Amino acid sequence: MVVSGYDGDVVMNVARILSKMTLQAECCMEVCSNKLFVTSFLEVFKRFVDNEDIIVRIAFTMGNMFSKHDHSRLHFIQLDAGLETLLNLLSHYVRVLLLSGSQLGLEKRSKVEDVLIKVLRLTANMTLNEDVGYVMVQSHKFIKLLSALLDYEMLQQNEELINNLMSLLINLSYYNNNNDNINNKNNINNNINNNSNNNNNIKRPNYKTSNINNQNKHADTLTKDSVNIDLMIASYLDSDDNEVVFSSCGTLINFMIDPKNRRRFRNLAGVEKIIGVIETFSQNDWQLVGMACQILSNYSLTDDYDNDNADDDDEDGGHGDDREDGKKRFFTKSEIHKLMTLLQTFLGL
Repeated sequence: MVVSGYDGDVVMNVARILSKMTLQAECCMEVCSNKLFVTSFLEVFKRFVDNEDIIVRIAFTMGNMFSKHDHSRLHFIQLDAGLETLLNLLSHYVRVLLLSGSQLGLEKRSKVEDVLIKVLRLTANMTLNEDVGYVMVQSHKFIKLLSALLDYEMLQQNEELINNLMSLLINLSYYNNNNDNINNKNNINNNINNNSNNNNNIKRPNYKTSNINNQNKHADTLTKDSVNIDLMIASYLDSDDNEVVFSSCGTLINFMIDPKNRRRFRNLAGVEKIIGVIETFSQNDWQLVGMACQILSNYSLTDDYDNDNADDDDEDGGHGDDREDGKKRFFTKSEIHKLMTLLQTFLGL
């Protein structure tokens, strides 16, 4: 890709061609085989940062590349300016959206949101690689930008933006931020859920989720800057949109690895919310229900949180009955009754 002279019209036309080409597997492979493309894309991100029409097409192209080819993911993150350029681009559009969102015209806001959708998608696809994921999750700036996006007042009005943001958070929540583990892939069990469709044939993106048995028992999730992300994610469990709930469940599966998050989950009446998800979607989305059940499984597998900051348990305002040994129950009697009733219904009893 030639960007010498940086003629906007030429770059736009090349970007259009590449965005179409990379939809085809063989063409995408050819583009990925030439490392100069990624270097050129980064230069375009720098030179045309304010041109939404160009940026959205290049970001879409890179998302196609990163969705299939692992060597492209690694090549990008290994470039000296790769991560910095991506974060600057993301920061620019997050800032435009948050500072001027309500004042932007509908067309301009739509363009800015579309850029963010494509950038979040390419980043989510890039973090399917573990080495990339560990690098991204340790970037304080990156996590702060995602947190800011979660606070965007019009987020609920754009389902695609929500879905791509949730997809990225799921992938990030898969990784711990212990520097000693960055290159120790044996501590992490690869379990990438490939593209799958629900009953309505809605295409779901690639996710990285895990069972608690496959994780370091004391792994941290994300970084200290993101301690409230799981609380914000939990609020999306009330959505009527399958995909929003699906993405939230994927993130919560990974968050349950941390005993502190399990305690926080209980204090927020998370079990009640998950039971509600099972009740709401059991008739039309068994994949989603399965993820909800995995959350409860990860939540209840160990009782480490009983021995860690036990005074936090008092925040729940009554959630979690005491056992005879003084520890908190994983489930209240009411929750157990609801779960047993659901099980009997599913079994036709």
